[in-house]
Amino acid sequence: MKKRAKKQAKGRARVADVTFVKAWAKADSVDDVAASVGMAYSGVQARAALLRGAGVKLPKFPRRKREIDVAGLNALLKRAR
Repeated sequence: MKKRAKKQAKGRARVADVTFVKAWAKADSVDDVAASVGMAYSGVQARAALLRGAGVKLPKFPRRKREIDVAGLNALLKRAR
């Protein structure tokens, strides 16, 4: 009986650990790594956590900051009432 190759989920990139770590070393942010290796932001975070858990000393990037339009959101709430 032949072994079937595992199907790759649609839209997922398979990236070797060596390729991932090289991209991480050259990048300034998780977004940069994601763009470089073709993975989703959350996938990059998960892979980094997995590698760190295994003992790879990946440096941490600063968290990305979300800008919140407080005045606009409060105005929206005021109109909704």
